[in-house]
Amino acid sequence: MVHLRRLAEADWRTLREVRLATLADAPSAFGSTYADEAAFGEADWRGRLTQRTYFLATDGPGGEPLGVAAGKRGDGEWTLHSMWVAPAARGRGVAAKLIKAVTEEAVAHGAPKLVLQVAEANMGARRVYERHGFVATGEWETIPGMRRERMVLSLPARG
Repeated sequence: MVHLRRLAEADWRTLREVRLATLADAPSAFGSTYADEAAFGEADWRGRLTQRTYFLATDGPGGEPLGVAAGKRGDGEWTLHSMWVAPAARGRGVAAKLIKAVTEEAVAHGAPKLVLQVAEANMGARRVYERHGFVATGEWETIPGMRRERMVLSLPARG
């Protein structure tokens, strides 16, 4: 059973552990590196948890991490950041639960859309996002080591 919980600032060690596992597993999917983030201190990790809303998927309350995703309020939109599902958990609906949690958070804050950046080579993630209604915009960004495309999901009005 997949359990979701929102991470609090006190969960900075958990976020660090999961984020480093993310970067070790899929280094070409993210705009950061394991080495860079392994050097972050407690204040950096706590800062992330105050700037973004993180959801952690586990295999039951207090269980092993299965995935993570973050949402962040921006200028008139929310952004889905840093989504990852552990290889052993892929195909079990973890991504759907994480996307739903971030989407609900964005809707609760009145955001008209949820956006993300997906690496050009990450076709698995692109397919997941498309299945959940995200549409490629054709807007590309090049950062060191990758090209990524902006995708957008229109959100229902809060009601």
